[in-house]
Amino acid sequence: MRTEDDVKYITQIDDYKRELLMEVQNRIRYYCGAKFICCMQRCVLEDESIFENWEILREDIDKIFSEFIDMFDGVCWYEDGKNCKVDIMECWWEPGWKEPRIRILDTILQTW
Repeated sequence: MRTEDDVKYITQIDDYKRELLMEVQNRIRYYCGAKFICCMQRCVLEDESIFENWEILREDIDKIFSEFIDMFDGVCWYEDGKNCKVDIMECWWEPGWKEPRIRILDTILQTW
C-alpha cells in the first residue's frame, strides 16, 4: 500500500520528467536543425547537472525516459514515406525532420 509520501514523491518525479521532456521538445522545436531526441535529452540532463559523466548517463537514459524508449518500432522513417530497419541506438526519423520528434514528445506528454 502506498503512503502519502510515496504518492508525493512519484508525483514530483513525474512533474520533473515532464518539465525535462518539455524542455527537450522546445529545444528541438527552436533549434536550427532537428537534433536527435536522445542527444537533446542528454543535453538537457547535462545542463541540469544531474550527470557529470556521459557513460553513466548513457547507461541510465533509457531508464529515465523509458516512455520514449518503449515507443521504438525498429524502423527509421523518412519524410517521403520510405523507411528502413534500424537498431534502437540509430536514428528513428530522417535527420533534420522535426515534426515526428515533436509529435512523439507530445504523445508522451499527453499521457501524463
